[in-house]
Amino acid sequence: VGNTNSFYIDNLYFWKAPISTWVGNNDTFYSNASNWSSGVVPGSNDNVIIPSDAANHPKLEIDETITANSITIEAGASFIAIDNNTVNADINYTVAVDEKWNLVSSPVDGETYDDTWVAANGIALGSSNTGNRGIATYQNNEIDESTGPWVYMQAEAIATSFDSGVGYSMKRTSAGNYTFSGTYPDSSEFTLIQGTNNNWNLVGNAYPAYIDVSLFITNKQNKLHPAYQSLYVWDAAKDEYIPTTDGTIEPGQAFFVSSSVNNTQITLYEELTVGMAEIIFESKTSNLYPSINLNLSNGSSTKQTIINYLESKTKGLDPGHDIGMFTGVSSTLELYTNLVENNQGISFARQALPNTDHETMIIPLGITAEEAQEITFTAEVSNLPEGIKVFLEDRQENTFTRLDELNAAHKITTTSAINGVGRFYLHTTQSVLNITDATLDNVSVFKVNNSLRIVGLQQGKAAVKLFNVLGRQVLNAAFESNGTKDISLPRLAKGVYIVQLETVEGKLNKKIILE
Repeated sequence: VGNTNSFYIDNLYFWKAPISTWVGNNDTFYSNASNWSSGVVPGSNDNVIIPSDAANHPKLEIDETITANSITIEAGASFIAIDNNTVNADINYTVAVDEKWNLVSSPVDGETYDDTWVAANGIALGSSNTGNRGIATYQNNEIDESTGPWVYMQAEAIATSFDSGVGYSMKRTSAGNYTFSGTYPDSSEFTLIQGTNNNWNLVGNAYPAYIDVSLFITNKQNKLHPAYQSLYVWDAAKDEYIPTTDGTIEPGQAFFVSSSVNNTQITLYEELTVGMAEIIFESKTSNLYPSINLNLSNGSSTKQTIINYLESKTKGLDPGHDIGMFTGVSSTLELYTNLVENNQGISFARQALPNTDHETMIIPLGITAEEAQEITFTAEVSNLPEGIKVFLEDRQENTFTRLDELNAAHKITTTSAINGVGRFYLHTTQSVLNITDATLDNVSVFKVNNSLRIVGLQQGKAAVKLFNVLGRQVLNAAFESNGTKDISLPRLAKGVYIVQLETVEGKLNKKIILE
């Protein structure tokens, strides 16, 4: 004292918040002391850690309030607090990813991204002349077709919040973790999905807990397109979007849905499930019922479409069993089917058909392939009725190739790009097929925009006439068929019309409804 250049400090203490680790040895109750490593329920000064390998993962009881200094939830762990709960703590969640593009969402509220977050989380940088960063949002109402649906973060962008329940496509420079910090989302969280333009919406899991896929589809089926009753997840290993109707969605994982209505809200908390669960990236087929897994390969990539033969299913649309293919992003290689009956041109990744009368069902196949590319069809066949054989019809080559035999394949080199249905068909029959077996049974006629689309005709001359219900002819056109043909329609009133087709194989009448 008295020396202004000197001072004294008494009783200097360094304090570190205690760490309390969840072990979950008994149950999921946060307030059960035996579930904690210290044998004591954490308090307001504790830093809580919830590891991914715990025996159980915590879920708060209804109206429960907890307080902690922070809660860190490891990648793959789960913590549910949505039943009128209050969580007074900073929440940190890590999402483990590889170096590829992944669909990601924030499992906490309040996290933002800017150049600082990009650097801290190893986000990949675009070329210097674009300034793109490896964080992109999906726009289903894209305006600029040259840029596609993805809108990338730009260098030096202002801090932007991760929207709750919204998915992002993100890429790291190497495998590692994204760290999200904020507050625990409450049960009022929702996201908006739209049925405009292409109907696809990139939705994100808004919570640090797993979503039950089957329960989500059941709860939201009236808001999902009838032909797309599925969640579509990105499989980085296969470089494709996979429709899934079971399994779980991880915390921090995003997925696509196809909306059947415009501007509708969906919540995500009703389907949350406690604890770790294996992510199901592929739609599985059971060994107990007949199925055909048809594959198309270009040497570097393989695509698959699945046909299941199930009791009580129809040749038309069976929502939840006929699952449309993801079409929200273009691809240079695709394989899909159209419905056998009431075909409206929807591309299906999975189609369910009745497990009877296999020989009467001819399945239209659609493919996308580039010019001058060698492509190969193969099939994996399970439990078809004894004696039923599987043939691939190529109407351009005028061939039938049996695919259910060992090492069987149909290989072609494309002379021009292929995009659509009309060349390839799948047959299941006891007979050996040849080119004289062509019929009009699998020809489809439906309206697309302002045209009448005719799919499934053999190559050659054909003619089409259209009559209204009074018998008055309103269209008469002759054309050269190449598998698929669009005929421009005049301005017509809504209602029922009769299509009359005439080809070298014979005549066919079909009824259509113009809306």
